[in-house]
Amino acid sequence: MKVVFGGSFNPPTIAHEKIIEILSQRYDEVIIVPNGKKYTRKEFFSNQNRIEMLELIAKRYHNVVVSTLELEREFKGTYETLKELNHPVFACGEDCLFDFGTWINAEKLLEENTFLIFTRNNKVEEIKKQILRDAFLSPYYDKFDIIYIDYPHISSHSYRKTLNQKYVSTEIQAYIDRNKLYKEGCMFAHDYVKVALATPKVILGNPERNAKEILKIANDYPNASIIVYPELSLTGYSLGDWLFNAELLKQAREALFKIKEHTNNQILIVGLPLEYSGAIYNVAVVLQNKKILGIIPKVNLPRTGEFYETRFFTSGKKIIKNPTKFELFGEEVLFGSLLFKNEKYNVCFGVEICGDMWGQINPHELLYQKGADIIFNISASTYHFGKKELKKSLIQNASSKFEGAYLYVSNGPSDSTSDITYTGDQIGVICGEVILDQSTLSLETVVNMVDIDMEMIRFMRYSDGYCRDSLEIEQNFIPFSLEETNQYQLETIPNLLPFVPKNDDELKEIIEITSISLKHRLDYVGTSKVIIGISGGLDSTLVLLFAYYTYQKYHLDPKNIIAVTMPGLGTGNKSKNIAIHLMQKLGVTMREVSIKKEAVNHLKLLNHNMIEKDVTYENVQARMRTMYLMNLANLEKGIVLGTGDMSEIALGWSTFNGDHMSMYSLNSGLPKTTIKALVKYFISVYPQVKNELKKVYNAVITPELTGFDQATEDKIGKYQINDFILYHLFMRGASKERIIYLLESCFDLELDDCLKYYENFIKRFNSNQYKRLTSAEGIKIFKLTLNPRGDFRYPGDMK
Repeated sequence: MKVVFGGSFNPPTIAHEKIIEILSQRYDEVIIVPNGKKYTRKEFFSNQNRIEMLELIAKRYHNVVVSTLELEREFKGTYETLKELNHPVFACGEDCLFDFGTWINAEKLLEENTFLIFTRNNKVEEIKKQILRDAFLSPYYDKFDIIYIDYPHISSHSYRKTLNQKYVSTEIQAYIDRNKLYKEGCMFAHDYVKVALATPKVILGNPERNAKEILKIANDYPNASIIVYPELSLTGYSLGDWLFNAELLKQAREALFKIKEHTNNQILIVGLPLEYSGAIYNVAVVLQNKKILGIIPKVNLPRTGEFYETRFFTSGKKIIKNPTKFELFGEEVLFGSLLFKNEKYNVCFGVEICGDMWGQINPHELLYQKGADIIFNISASTYHFGKKELKKSLIQNASSKFEGAYLYVSNGPSDSTSDITYTGDQIGVICGEVILDQSTLSLETVVNMVDIDMEMIRFMRYSDGYCRDSLEIEQNFIPFSLEETNQYQLETIPNLLPFVPKNDDELKEIIEITSISLKHRLDYVGTSKVIIGISGGLDSTLVLLFAYYTYQKYHLDPKNIIAVTMPGLGTGNKSKNIAIHLMQKLGVTMREVSIKKEAVNHLKLLNHNMIEKDVTYENVQARMRTMYLMNLANLEKGIVLGTGDMSEIALGWSTFNGDHMSMYSLNSGLPKTTIKALVKYFISVYPQVKNELKKVYNAVITPELTGFDQATEDKIGKYQINDFILYHLFMRGASKERIIYLLESCFDLELDDCLKYYENFIKRFNSNQYKRLTSAEGIKIFKLTLNPRGDFRYPGDMK
């Protein structure tokens, strides 16, 4: 029996090698298939390098081969790969399992193949239960063989970002060194700043050893523009009265000097106790290129609970008000409330220390108002139950209020566990959105890297009047340098489905807000009847489900939901039958009205040749349907519920004064990807129609105006990608360059395809604003709405 194991193998790690070893013991032949397309652009090496590394591994086994199938042709999806290889077993990790529903030809993939799913956490029985609960996967339960493989949690991405030689075998590392791969640092590009939050293993009271660890981290993470270490990271925090010791203070200065002399273009932010003018201050020091750029004192010294810093340190509040200079290591150094700015790339940051965030007056507020984009907080945070959530809420509030980034790093348990324990919290938030939330409960060094999205920060500030008005305080900036690269790799791939809620609770929230909005509209109009055109597709199915849910919740008669299927010149039996079964099983009033005769008559009236299936041919049918629904609403004294979604509204994928018009548009605030997720959710809500909903969920999206095989995505592109562009364009203010970069990084697209997607979206969006300007009312669900009566302002003649 054969098995296929695919991946980027960029490079192959010891985790990959362990899996290959296990597969070689279980199967007659193991076929390793490196992914193509996505890894052939401006990467660190060619496909040939990946093949050669994999062949080094394969030659150790008599039954392992490397296939170049996906490197030699356009990527068509895993289904086509397995088909060409005569349907071997497909092996993958548990992380992929619950994404199968989004893969190309997902249903065929599961129907025609078998799968080996490996878990590193020995969760075999739990995964089996999850499969049974999953509406999409459960019918194929017997197709999955779940096994436990004890392999390390190390990805190719982990190696690329850390260059940790322990992540690959000696043979692979030798190949990498020989071919000089992965050597360029990834500092700054596409308006992303790469930052590392480091919680080092601390030797309490040993500045020299701690300095070595700080420099080791800097050496291990060359891709970070800025590395941030915790409060008093040079000495450790839990020193008590030893902080008064002159030798310790001297050693701390010597360790700082050592770090300074080893710095390069990478910015390091470290903490230490510093004697100045007869007092000891708890400070953060910013270093780059063998220089100290500035020193920031802690202002809010805690004297509560386990903290009694006022015993040891002097508050920097006077220095904050009147920054000063003093000589350190033969240089004049700025000491006070400081801002550091790179003018070329317009990146500005400030620093505060632990309790400065907790006080009633916070340094970060003034720093943000003076122009800081990023605040770094170096901290020593102790554990007690519930503190983490309070801390995170303070950080989110600061970041959201000032539309900036706030990055927080604390020391860990290696500092001390004498009477208290330090949590090693690492938290990153951008404009209120959490990008990192980790408690590093480890006695060893822990480092996490994040990408700071400067373009998003600027966009949010430009569009937020409250924030814009506050950024008017003058400030002198300390310059720092940033190294730009054309080989920047994101630490975390952005959410490919940014409009899809994270969990069922959020989906239920959308249903509830839609339901109460519909109920209020019915009460306002003074009717209990709604009219819906049902095609058997995603949009009309969801509107029917919304209506049915509302009528059940408010004890209304579902017979007052008048659902009409209107087969036209291109309608197929499959979608029509789905629509009829849905209406029958939900118990709504069902009508089937053919528009074929009326459409043909109208086309003849226009002297249409009836052969060319052009826009007139399509739009006549759409307008006939809308006319029937509107007139039926008059007759029944009800309202027509529109089914068009936000994705279609953005792309103008509707007929003006046809499906573009209704009396209340329930889907207008929901992109197509959200609608698909909601239909999937309703499978568990209404089991009586689960088979129909599964068919709707898995069906090719089509308007069926020219034929049942008319595929919408063949014309306008994949909705997932269009929704991705919509999100980043209007919710993050992304530039063309940024969107092209993200499409290249996140999807299996060539550069030309990325450009086509972007240009097609912009062209369609601009040319169809006239439809949006005359659209029906519909509620806002996400922060983004395209409703011209809401908060979206856009001209109708944009080019």
